[in-house]
Amino acid sequence: MSKFVTVAQSDALREGAGKCVKVGTQEIALFRVGDEFYAIDNACTHYGAALCHGMVQGHKVACPWHCWQFDMTSGKCLTVPGRDLKSYPVRVEAGEVQIEIEAPPAASESAG
Repeated sequence: MSKFVTVAQSDALREGAGKCVKVGTQEIALFRVGDEFYAIDNACTHYGAALCHGMVQGHKVACPWHCWQFDMTSGKCLTVPGRDLKSYPVRVEAGEVQIEIEAPPAASESAG
């Protein structure tokens, strides 16, 4: 089961810059391109650099350490095939940027 979680205000994100948001223990890189928002895992699949600090060009982000490139719309690695990132659906509701995440399974209520 999934749910949308508010992670930022839409007017707080500058175009062409990334922002790290935390959902639970997960770090997610959030980007704005025009009026669209994209979310991918924040850690580069090469050496784990924070992609929120990468160089944004169109719908691509380059890792700040070794310039591996990722498509922020899908998480696909454009440098080495198969080293893709998880991408997350994003929506904007009443000026709030929301990311869809998997909700943790509900704890069993049976007392065994």
